[in-house]
Amino acid sequence: KPIATYPKTKNKKGVYLTLIGTDTAKELIYQRYRILEPGAGYCHWPIKECFDEDYFKQATAEEKLKKFKLGVPYFTWDAKNRR
Repeated sequence: KPIATYPKTKNKKGVYLTLIGTDTAKELIYQRYRILEPGAGYCHWPIKECFDEDYFKQATAEEKLKKFKLGVPYFTWDAKNRR
């Protein structure tokens, strides 16, 4: 799915609900985390206390896993440190 799908119509309460492709968004963010040199796609982080080691552990706390259901492969995201 695309990262964001913008609706053409409102829901019953008159609100436009944007659908989010979370798997696609996570893949893009993780790809950009791997870029080590400043340039296109590189993630720049301000020097602030809130961006400490714990922040980055939480930001990368999930991993993409390939699983099978009835012999058909599919992907899912799983929290590495949840256990």
